[in-house]
Amino acid sequence: MNAKIKRLSKRQQKRYLLREAEKILCNLLLSSTAPTNVQIEAAVTERYNEIFKKS
Repeated sequence: MNAKIKRLSKRQQKRYLLREAEKILCNLLLSSTAPTNVQIEAAVTERYNEIFKKS
């Protein structure tokens, strides 16, 4: 995945990160309990960190 991100332009990287955040939000919203703002922020931050560590 990191090679994929490195090949993308800055604009494409931002779009990729937004899509990833959107996937996370969809998963949280489809869960049985409504997520809190803290849970949403933590999940998105964790995914961003995973992506940036790999790149």
